[in-house]
Amino acid sequence: KVRNSIQVNNPEPAFGGENQPTLDELRFIGINSRSLQSRMVSKEDLIARVYTMPSNLGRVFRASAISNLDNPFSASLFILTRDSDGNMGPATDTMKRNIKMFLNKFRLVSDSIDILDAPVVNVKIEYDVTIDTLHNKNSVLKIINSKISSFMKIESFQIGTPIIKSDISQIILNVSGVTSVSRIDIFNVTGKIGENTYSNFSYPLNIINEIAYPPEGGIFELKYPNFDITGRGY
Repeated sequence: KVRNSIQVNNPEPAFGGENQPTLDELRFIGINSRSLQSRMVSKEDLIARVYTMPSNLGRVFRASAISNLDNPFSASLFILTRDSDGNMGPATDTMKRNIKMFLNKFRLVSDSIDILDAPVVNVKIEYDVTIDTLHNKNSVLKIINSKISSFMKIESFQIGTPIIKSDISQIILNVSGVTSVSRIDIFNVTGKIGENTYSNFSYPLNIINEIAYPPEGGIFELKYPNFDITGRGY
């Protein structure tokens, strides 16, 4: 009777599960694991160990290791997980403890690892283009938006991956009917806008030589491509 009547209420969403890795993700894991040593000596060893952690301990979606400038024997491990809807978020305290216990078997005695939540920077992209008069303007813009959406899919991004404006410009110029690109702007979006909920991490974009860099240990995400890619054709 107790088994038939028991109910569970989870007030917080569950993070740390993940679908089976795609071919691109397996390729990335394989590259990092190729030179994996029995002990974690390099940052690459550390990241590879995180990605090969048994699934019953939780699955990390993205990981990055950065040296601690104040302590040569310490590394900062930034991690992200995803929920069942594919939304990125911080790992639970339980999962962090699991990661720490798992990594302790491979770390050098003198080394220490700080496990931190990787900040998610949600962005939107706006652009202006000139379109040949022989082409339908709305159709061309729709194709451009689809191409940018594919390019910006989160599966293509790692922690620390920059957004290069010239890459986006080239994607746009390769669309039939586009004669020139006059503007590409990238903005940070936060909080809740209409029905869309973004990360609360506010970050003034660091754009150097037309390259946008995320914060230390952070990752870019274009979360709602249907709303966050806006183009104007002339």
